[in-house]
Amino acid sequence: MYNKSASFAAKISCEKELRNLGARMPEQTVGFIGIGVMGLPMATNMAKAGISLIIWNRTADKLQTLASVGVTVADSAADVFSKAETIVLMLADDRAID
Repeated sequence: MYNKSASFAAKISCEKELRNLGARMPEQTVGFIGIGVMGLPMATNMAKAGISLIIWNRTADKLQTLASVGVTVADSAADVFSKAETIVLMLADDRAID
C-alpha cells in the first residue's frame, strides 16, 4: 500500500541531506571555453550562481562582459585546462577545436 505522507517525509529528508552535502563540497574552479551566442548566457548564469570561473575565447572582446563582473580571464585555452578541474566547451564547430 502506498503511504503518501511517508513518501513525502522521505523526499523532504533526502532534499535536506542533499543541501547539507552541497554545503560541505569544496569550491572548485570551472573553466569555460567558447563565449559566444550560447556560451555567454551560460557562463553568465554560472557566475551569477557563485561558481568560480576561468574563461577563454578566440575573440578576446567577447570576454569583457564577464571580466567586468569579476570572472577570471585566461591567457590561453591551455591556461584554462591547467587551472580548472571541470571544463565546459561551447564551440561553434569542430574547426574551433584547432
